[in-house]
Amino acid sequence: AVRMEGFADEFSAILSRQIDEKVAQKT
Repeated sequence: AVRMEGFADEFSAILSRQIDEKVAQKT
């Protein structure tokens, strides 16, 4: 469970980073 939680945490962090990059490109 802890492993999955850490994976989800890392995944969401990468996802939000990609979204930030896309938004930066749009601006």
